[in-house]
Parts: sequence; C-alpha cells; structure tokens
Amino acid sequence: MSHVPHSLAQTAAAVLLTLGLSIFDSGAAPVTLELKSGSTIKGDLISWNGEQALIKAEFGEIKLSKAQLSTQALSELALSSGDASALKAKIRELQSMVDSLRRDNTALREQVAGASARPVAAPASPSVPAGTMGFAAPTAGAADSGGYWISSTGKRHNANCRYYQTSKGRPGSPGEGVGCKICGG
Repeated sequence: MSHVPHSLAQTAAAVLLTLGLSIFDSGAAPVTLELKSGSTIKGDLISWNGEQALIKAEFGEIKLSKAQLSTQALSELALSSGDASALKAKIRELQSMVDSLRRDNTALREQVAGASARPVAAPASPSVPAGTMGFAAPTAGAADSGGYWISSTGKRHNANCRYYQTSKGRPGSPGEGVGCKICGG
C-alpha cells in the first residue's frame, strides 16, 4: 500500500521535471488547445507571442488569436511560452499538491499502522433481555430455588432442562403443569 503514495510523489516530480524541460525545448511542442466555441485543435505549437498562436495541425498551419482561445488554453500557452510568472505559479501549485499528497500519505501510514496494532475484537453477541420475544422474566424465587418453567403448552421444566426458559411461558412451581419427559419437571 505504501507504493501508491510514493508513485504519486514520483508522478508529481515527473510533472515538475517535464515542465522544467519544456522551458528549454525550443522546438515545436504538441498541444491540444480548447477554443471558446468548445472545439479543440491538436497539433504542434510553433509559436505564441501572447496575442497569436501558430499551430501546425495535420491539415496545415493555423493561426489562432487570443480572443478565440479558452481561458484554459491561454493558461497552457503561457506555460509553454516560458512566461516566468506563469511557470512560477504552476510550480507553486504543483509543490503544494506534492506537500498535500505527502501529508495524506503520512496520515494513511499512521492509520494503517494503528489498525494493524489494534487487536481484532470478537463480535459481541446481542443480549436479549428476559421478557422479550414472549419470554417471561424469571422471578428471584424461581432462580434461587432451582425454579421451574411452565411452557405455553403446559409442560414443566426444571432449571437443568435444555427447554428451561427457551420457549414462551412463565415461571412456575413444582406442582404446576405436566412434567417434561426429558427432565421430569
């Protein structure tokens, strides 16, 4: 999992390097420029003087005025032309992104370390209070004296029986109901 944030930092570093190398490249650079009309032009940027771009596309050279280009295209052209203030702003933006990714990476590493250090707790079994789902709560006397459970069918179960308080019914006494054939009631 640690390789993911590391690769993000490497990607950001590669972007910074590419941006730096594009400043020194005097040849034509491939671009995709969005026009204000919404269409795009793909080709090699031959020149940009701040007012007009010259693009070599597959169907010939195209001159585009600043007024025809979208805000995003103007920003991209400012970067590719080597405008120092635009390059510095982009570098600050990318450095901020790298710093943010590093902080996120550190936080994620701490979360993973904390999660692996904590023991996994067994799921708690739900406790059902007596008297719910049709079961009557045992009386204090019934539990103390060994107690009997009279099921809804009239069978009497003692405290050692597997049916004691497992079915609908109520606490009872030794003389009530019919004794269970398993425990004798």
